[in-house]
Amino acid sequence: MAGRNCCSALLAQWRLFAFMLVPVACMPLPISWNTDSGKAAYVILVTSIFMVLDIIPLSATVLFAIFLIPMTGVQTIQETSKHFVTDSYLFLLGVVILAVAIEEVNLHKRMSLFTLRVIGASPSRLIFGFIHISGFLSMWMPNTAVTLMILPIAIAISETLEIPDQNGRRLSAAPRHPLSDTIQMRRTGKKEIAIGIPSPYFEDDGTALIDKGYRPSKNTNFGNGDIDPKVLSKALQLAVAFAANIGGMATLIGSHPNIIFRLTVEKIYGMDTGLNFLSYFLICAPVALAALFTTWIIFSAIYVPRWCRCSRNRSSPLVKSLTEQRKMFLDEQYRELGPVSPAEISVVVTFIVVIGLWLTRHPQIFPGWATLLPPNFATDSLPTFFAVVLLFVWPADFQEFARGIYRPLLVWKRVQAKLPWDLLIFNGGVTVLSQLAQDSGLITVMGTLIPNLQALSPWHVAIIISIISSVLTEFTNNSIVTAMFIPILANYAEDIGVNPLYYMLACTMSSMFSFMVPISSFPTLIVYGYGTVTRRDMLKAGLGPKIVCILMLVVSLEFLGELVLPGWKTFPVWANEHLRSRLMNGESPVTGIFNLTTTNFPK
Repeated sequence: MAGRNCCSALLAQWRLFAFMLVPVACMPLPISWNTDSGKAAYVILVTSIFMVLDIIPLSATVLFAIFLIPMTGVQTIQETSKHFVTDSYLFLLGVVILAVAIEEVNLHKRMSLFTLRVIGASPSRLIFGFIHISGFLSMWMPNTAVTLMILPIAIAISETLEIPDQNGRRLSAAPRHPLSDTIQMRRTGKKEIAIGIPSPYFEDDGTALIDKGYRPSKNTNFGNGDIDPKVLSKALQLAVAFAANIGGMATLIGSHPNIIFRLTVEKIYGMDTGLNFLSYFLICAPVALAALFTTWIIFSAIYVPRWCRCSRNRSSPLVKSLTEQRKMFLDEQYRELGPVSPAEISVVVTFIVVIGLWLTRHPQIFPGWATLLPPNFATDSLPTFFAVVLLFVWPADFQEFARGIYRPLLVWKRVQAKLPWDLLIFNGGVTVLSQLAQDSGLITVMGTLIPNLQALSPWHVAIIISIISSVLTEFTNNSIVTAMFIPILANYAEDIGVNPLYYMLACTMSSMFSFMVPISSFPTLIVYGYGTVTRRDMLKAGLGPKIVCILMLVVSLEFLGELVLPGWKTFPVWANEHLRSRLMNGESPVTGIFNLTTTNFPK
């Protein structure tokens, strides 16, 4: 008995033992491959295993990787720290602060409640509403911030679904307690839940029903078109997370992989590639919009009983009661917001101006405002930070300001409390690992492992890249996939005479099809952390959207890409300089099939 208890105690603390054993178990790699690239591979391998096994939080994992880099002797800490805060880091920080401003004035809540009141309160319409609200907002701010803002609204609506069971007890589909501003995790041995948020089913006295094995009676008739409140709660939470990932692919600011993609392209090839906010939006936004609508159809088919027939069938009294209850809740919440405030108007105007500046920085069709500054001085971070600083001094209410009462729109203490520091730390760490792979030569070594696919058309190669990237993102975070593979694909595209953007964009977008595993993206990790959604729920709901998104992506790459950037599958002039520098530095083409005579180097 004592031995069994000892084994149980050891298994309960497996993360501690994994933390100590994984770095030791990977030591043969740098020992047998004693070069900078081998040491970099060791650091990245240990980091990837930590992420897959969820040994420590993501932000702590990248900090551990930064610790390993100088310990292995591949880079000094001074060299490493230079890459932690980059333009992408500052840009993400600025956008997150803008998102905090939207949350501070309750603009996100007003938009969400207004949309839901217009769409309707039936389960399928609620799913439709949350998918498109989360997707739209994720186009214009980081999907992590959108998930943190919209998820409490989804859970609050689930709280209205209190149905008496056969014993007269009342069942709630979501926690009654208010959600904290930031997600603080604690370990439970089985999954992560948010501190201060109990199990998702409660009696009126607060006793957790789910811990007693309680389930709604099988005889409970939810009728056509309505569902078990527990199932609806899961559907709404997953809808928010999946839509945040899908909507985030529509713009260059919507998700972390997009920011990495933009930064990598501008760092390698400069500003004259044709890639800008507008061209990216025209190629990727149609994919995101179509994927959002298709995801709603998939969710309705999975979660809403007899969804295809419910519109033709007469609803049961219970369904009508539940729908009316949700509608009353939405109306009440919207009335509590009151009329539109001057602060909301100021934030909306500020955000529209910033988006306009993003679109006109370097629009290609006419000279943008970037021409007013020296070359490479104008980035999307400039208007973002200008707007952020303006919000710290702009009066929240001009009527109060006229009476001598000055209250700015943003206060630093509130911003500091709401900033997702884990996302910012993770962003810096991913940039460090990406630069480490390039500086150590690991990117070139990994490129030599790519098979010769020159016999295939660029479109077929893009399909293969999309499938591989979307699979890999279920085993590690999508930012890691993007940061590690798009430099390899850039070199590969140069060597076979294809536009590097074609393969880099395929990898970036498909890495955001991360729906089936919590670790794959921050939105899915946040939803899983609330404790209601399980891994099985994600697997069940995520496969369909993943397949649909891949199909829509390859169609968009083939047709929309050619319309927006004519000739974008052929080798462009702006890539010559990078290819030439690689060859002059003694770097062999990654596939060994490049014909130097076909390239016209700039003189």
